[in-house]
Amino acid sequence: MDFGKILDHWEKKSKNSCQDSLYPNKDEFSAGNTLTQSRGKNLKVLKKMRPQDTLDLHGLTSSEAEIELKKFLSESRNRGYTKVCVIHGKGIHSDGEGVLNKIVDNVLKDYPYTGKTGFSQQREGGKGSRWITFK
Repeated sequence: MDFGKILDHWEKKSKNSCQDSLYPNKDEFSAGNTLTQSRGKNLKVLKKMRPQDTLDLHGLTSSEAEIELKKFLSESRNRGYTKVCVIHGKGIHSDGEGVLNKIVDNVLKDYPYTGKTGFSQQREGGKGSRWITFK
């Protein structure tokens, strides 16, 4: 398998892991819906909502991941998304703690529009991916 096919496989897998779940369809949450009016207030509904976009950071260096994540968050917020998914992996191939996980933590801590966040459900990556909402 060449590197291009591996990347295509990861991309398809990441989109499926965060989007093909039992979550409600994102189209159910229109601009006039109470979810977007009370963004962040109903955590139970946010957890069940399907992410509107996904970013997979696998294979990136820490500096590349930081740049891509900041760009992704800004673009997602500008598009009016309520919830997105970031796949950073669990760090099982890293020495010690996962590098990309720390990068995501730091970026989310400093990003002014980060709302609620949480790790994805186990069947969608668990501690290897997380959902993010915007203020």
